[in-house]
Amino acid sequence: MQLENPDRIEVQVLDDIAHVDAEAWDALVADGNPFVRHAWLEALERTACAAPREGWLAQHLVARAGGQVVGAVPLYVKGNSYGEYVYDWAWADLANRMGVAYYPKMIAASPFSPVTGPRLLVASGLEEAQRSRIEAGLIDALKAISNQEEISGLHVLFCSEREAHALEARGFALRKAHQYHWLNDGYASFDDFLERFRSKRRREIRRERRRLAELGYRVEMVRGADATGDELDDAFAFYASTCARYVWGRQYLNRAFFEEIRGTMADRIRLFFAYDADGKRVAGTFNLVGNDRLYGRYWGARVEVPHLHFETCYYRMIEVAIEEGLSAIEPGAGGDHKYARGFEPVTTWSAHWLSHPQFDHVIRKFLRGERQAVGHMVDEMRERAPIRNANTGDDSR
Repeated sequence: MQLENPDRIEVQVLDDIAHVDAEAWDALVADGNPFVRHAWLEALERTACAAPREGWLAQHLVARAGGQVVGAVPLYVKGNSYGEYVYDWAWADLANRMGVAYYPKMIAASPFSPVTGPRLLVASGLEEAQRSRIEAGLIDALKAISNQEEISGLHVLFCSEREAHALEARGFALRKAHQYHWLNDGYASFDDFLERFRSKRRREIRRERRRLAELGYRVEMVRGADATGDELDDAFAFYASTCARYVWGRQYLNRAFFEEIRGTMADRIRLFFAYDADGKRVAGTFNLVGNDRLYGRYWGARVEVPHLHFETCYYRMIEVAIEEGLSAIEPGAGGDHKYARGFEPVTTWSAHWLSHPQFDHVIRKFLRGERQAVGHMVDEMRERAPIRNANTGDDSR
């Protein structure tokens, strides 16, 4: 790809993603990540899930060169820290004790989606020097906006590792965390995957699945294009029930969002429903698929049945991922129980720039220690993982 006037990049701030052409925006999402696609972000805004009254003020950046859209950042001014999943409540408390205003802040992220993906969206096919120039221009624009609007800081959440280091080179401090992802090591079947486990754990997983089948439960997948209104109603009801059930639950999405996204991204939606012996839908999970991976998102159930969550959210999804040749499953944040079922610890990244020098100094010191601790923890977990090393057959893994 050749740019017209590559040295002249103009950056515009948009308070509504509908103001940029959807095709031009999506052309920047090279990895097909559904959570930064135009339709996903627009649906959040159109249905008022990500809206100013909820603490999300859109300020998306769009970079053009010679009239071409060559870069973008999904960007929001936040008056709180809800729906971000890179937890900074303690930072806000510390800022308050130091007499520093922590809000409003600015975040580059996909709302309510703890999923790694591009945050500095840049046109594909560019020479590396051009790509780096556009990334640098986007980062500098982020800082300039923060200075103009008296924003306390910039937080780029769940960015790629490549982006993290690009941000670090321009003054951002990096934060590490981890999630559990299922990684497809060329498995031919679910049984092939199970062969990687130690024998005791392999028997336990088979027992869990067999017990559910004996009770008459089964899990089936429905593609978004085939989903009925009743199925979408149930998917939303399951999601809402989980939000209501737990003290930490918070419902960010409404029924209108589920309908909107079914209309614009049906090809990306995968619903997994659990049925009881009478054929009634009793549990389910709403998922999305990217170019090469499955993203588990919203789970809920009407009944409490041992292991039903694991079957619906993990085992059946693994079977489908193997059948469709997908490289990974990302089931979201949290859940050490995923680790025991063959999901591996994977590092996630965020980058932070704080405007108050003393506060920034304290946070950077904390992050240095946190990165080291997370790195040690991930290394240790990989060493004692419940699945064996594929190359050596070593049970130490």
